[in-house]
Amino acid sequence: MGDQQRRGFSWRGPGNLGGLHSKAQIHCGLVCLNAETGLDLDTQRALFAAALDIIERQALDLVNRALELFLLADGTLEYSIYELPAPGTAGIAGVYRARTSFQLYLDQIANGSL
Repeated sequence: MGDQQRRGFSWRGPGNLGGLHSKAQIHCGLVCLNAETGLDLDTQRALFAAALDIIERQALDLVNRALELFLLADGTLEYSIYELPAPGTAGIAGVYRARTSFQLYLDQIANGSL
């Protein structure tokens, strides 16, 4: 199991059916960061800034939901918003997926404004 898989296991659980969040009736929400090319500190900061921007622009309430970001090697940012499974249930419902440019966040890191 790779390092990213080990970290993801704690919140996803085996087969994406559980994890630590699955024990809570009410969960404050998850923000998950992923990148094809790795997650150095600048990439993590830029991805988290993108997550906060998405949350603000969409006025997201993440209670019992997850926002998962995935940075592709070509610089495209894909993200999904989905309901966390309730305790004792399996599967993920209500998935919303979108793509956006990631360059804005990388530029903010480069010029020191992030």
